[in-house]
Amino acid sequence: MKKTIYLLLLLSVFSISGYASKIKRITLAELQSKADFIVLAKVVNIEKDKNVDRITIQVDSFLKGKSRQTVYTFSLVSRGVLKYFDPVLQNGDTGVFFLKLNRFTGRMEKAYWGSVAIFSKSHFNLMEKREKSNLP
Repeated sequence: MKKTIYLLLLLSVFSISGYASKIKRITLAELQSKADFIVLAKVVNIEKDKNVDRITIQVDSFLKGKSRQTVYTFSLVSRGVLKYFDPVLQNGDTGVFFLKLNRFTGRMEKAYWGSVAIFSKSHFNLMEKREKSNLP
C-alpha cells in the first residue's frame, strides 16, 4: 500500500512539473502585440546570478514604441530548468528585443519567453555615428 502511495505521489509530481515547464508557442504577430517596445539594441552589460542573467542593452532604434530612455535592463533565464527558452547573451551581441514595461514594478521585462533575436554574425554596426549617405 505504501509503495502505491509513493508511486502515485511521484507520478503526480512529475506530471505537474512536466506540465508547468511547457510554454505555449505563439506567433510573431502575437509576440508583437505583447511587446510595448521592439528595439534594435546592443548588449552592453551582463550580471550573472545563479540561473538568471541581468542584461543591460543600449537601444539604437525603436521599431515599436518611443522613449527618451535608451538603456534598459531586464532578466533572462539562461541556465537551469528553463535555459533553452532564453538565449545566452554576451557583451557586444546585437539583435532585436521584444520588451514590455511591468506596470506594477516599473521595470522592463521580456515580452515573452525567448523574445530576443540575436544577429548571429556582426554584419551590422549599431551604436556607431551614422554618416550621411549619398543615397536618396
